[in-house]
Amino acid sequence: MTKKIVTILLMVSMMMWGAAFAGGRQKCEGTKVSASGTSTVTETAGTDVRQHRPPHGHPGDLLGKYLHDNMMTEALSELSGQPAETVKAELEAQGARKVFETYKIDHATFRTLMDSKTVKLAQQAANCGLITQDQATAIAQEIESAAAATTETTTTETTATETEPAN
Repeated sequence: MTKKIVTILLMVSMMMWGAAFAGGRQKCEGTKVSASGTSTVTETAGTDVRQHRPPHGHPGDLLGKYLHDNMMTEALSELSGQPAETVKAELEAQGARKVFETYKIDHATFRTLMDSKTVKLAQQAANCGLITQDQATAIAQEIESAAAATTETTTTETTATETEPAN
């Protein structure tokens, strides 16, 4: 039973992490993104690229949320040099965006740290027998692919900006 719970926790965490950090926020014209990360479409005709996410419906969903929140708090604590308790209180009071701004934390650096923490957690789960080594490897490969795609997109955007002629 414990193995199932931790496996569910890990998978839900990966899904939440991917939705929150992998590709950044995508908004279409007329789409508003709420604080919870879900989108509300107003005055658009099929242009929203994000699907509505239902509220947490199973207690296992909370496990993933708590794991993700704790990893995020730990990562922000490391990057800001502040105690984890301080960062957690600021996240609850002000939200992640304000914490990033307050401590001038680079999103790419944060994403890289979260990637490494997620791979480490997957490896720990494999070592405990909660998931297979193949599953841990698949998680690591998926994170590596997402990071490579993000790096490629950033490099392409930077190159395009640098080569634009000045008017």
